[in-house]
Amino acid sequence: MAAKAARVALLGFRRWGADVRYPLLLAMITVFLWWALDPVKAMAYATGYAVSPIVFPFLTGGEVNQLIIIVGALFLFSDAPFVGESQLFVLARTGRRPWVLGQALYIAGASACYVAVLLALSLIFLAPVSTMGTEGWGKVLTTLCYTDAGAAFHLGFTVPEKVLTSLTPAAALGLQLMLEWMAVAIVGLVVFTVNLFAPVKAGVFAGGLMALFDLLVTNALPFALYGFSPVSLARLPVLDFAGNNPYLPTVGWAVGFDLCLLATLVAFLAVVARRTVIDIAPEA
Repeated sequence: MAAKAARVALLGFRRWGADVRYPLLLAMITVFLWWALDPVKAMAYATGYAVSPIVFPFLTGGEVNQLIIIVGALFLFSDAPFVGESQLFVLARTGRRPWVLGQALYIAGASACYVAVLLALSLIFLAPVSTMGTEGWGKVLTTLCYTDAGAAFHLGFTVPEKVLTSLTPAAALGLQLMLEWMAVAIVGLVVFTVNLFAPVKAGVFAGGLMALFDLLVTNALPFALYGFSPVSLARLPVLDFAGNNPYLPTVGWAVGFDLCLLATLVAFLAVVARRTVIDIAPEA
């Protein structure tokens, strides 16, 4: 069954070269990252100091930037469960459970690719002003943290002190990539699950509600609810690194909650797939 699921996942990636949505998504996130990182480059040029290349954990720390990233993920997975006339043969050869698990495997892999592209573009855009050293955060990020220079350069995100003092650049980047991947994968699996079992394709709306829940907690609801929002848990400023704030989730909670949610979604799909009638919609 694992080999069949892997082949289904591979077929999902093969669609990328024939669907205009994927280059369009690439263009959208390129424009977003260029706009978001341009103030950092401007400050580096103005001060004459090279910037640390590890800016990605701060870029994704703001609720607006995180919303834009998740909207891109919704665009990526909007057609889940990726059915069409060409899938009739695949479904007949693999069976329903390997087909569903293969789609879930594709979502996990596509989420990793999406996050990797975001990181790669951020590194490319900052390359002209970045240093090769990753031992410390550097003067530019430190200045953005302890002064109001970000406002002067119209920076669209903050550099929280607790991230600089609690994590090294490598640790912050590794944690951010893991949490971001899990958040995108969870949103994709929710879109897939809702579309697979609902009479109408409402998965994008379900995924959108997950993204908006982060904004709702930030602006109206108790901060303790951050612990139940995968999108929020992918923002490092939300996490409590010292373990002394009862209203914010810890790193252990963030990782554990996301892993449990991922496992629950995959297990649900594996159990229910055998009893589910999968309708193959005609391709346009």
